Parts: sequence; structure tokens; C-alpha cells
Amino acid sequence: MLEVVSGKKPSYALDKENQSNYNNSIVNWLWELYRNENIMDAADPRMGSSFNVDEMKSVLLLGLACCHPNPNQRPSMKTVLKVLTGETSPPDVPTERPAFVWPAMPPSFSDVDYSLTGSQINSVTELTGR
Repeated sequence: MLEVVSGKKPSYALDKENQSNYNNSIVNWLWELYRNENIMDAADPRMGSSFNVDEMKSVLLLGLACCHPNPNQRPSMKTVLKVLTGETSPPDVPTERPAFVWPAMPPSFSDVDYSLTGSQINSVTELTGR
């Protein structure tokens, strides 16, 4: 989707100066534009002004949401279709690109208490051979 609306390949060289800033990634480039409140600069200049600005912004934000590093935070296909048909707004996208974390924790795990109590701590016995 991002390739279609921006007219760029998934990985490309912007120019010698900016190439390292975006690691040749359309997603990094778009996140930087969004962070600097210039997301509309990602629209393919060959389209001129023959597009609806609100729809373009919606598709660009949807594309960013679909590229979230945590797969559990990406919109469902149902949501994607609703955004593309104009039934709903795109999901909220953080201004800063979220960090990649592995393994990705499902949202339901965020409320779980992982603290240990004294009775839960196990001792370890180290065995050595003869």
C-alpha cells in the first residue's frame, strides 16, 4: 500500500546524504515524515493534486499502522477494509516509531503480574561429573 501511494519501492536509496538516515527503508522514511508532521510529502508527486488529501493521509497512516513492529498491535484486516472504504478513521499511530521487541507479547499479557514471591523462587543445584 505504501509503495502505491508514495510511488517508491519498499527499499530504495533516497540520495547519498539521507541514505543512512532511513536505512533504505520506505517505512523508516515515512515514519520520519510523520514524526516531523510532513506525512503528506510521501504522496507520489506524479499524482499532482488529483487526490483527496484526507484519504491520502488516512492511507498513509494505515500503512504505518500495518508496519508496527509488534504484530499484535497491527490493525486487523477487518479494520483495514473499514479504513479503506471510509467507514472508520485509521488507527492511532505513535509519533515515534515503536521499538522492535522479540518475542512480541500479546496485549493481554500486559496486565499479568510477573513478580515473584519467596515461595516461588526455586534453588538450583549444580552437578559436576567425576
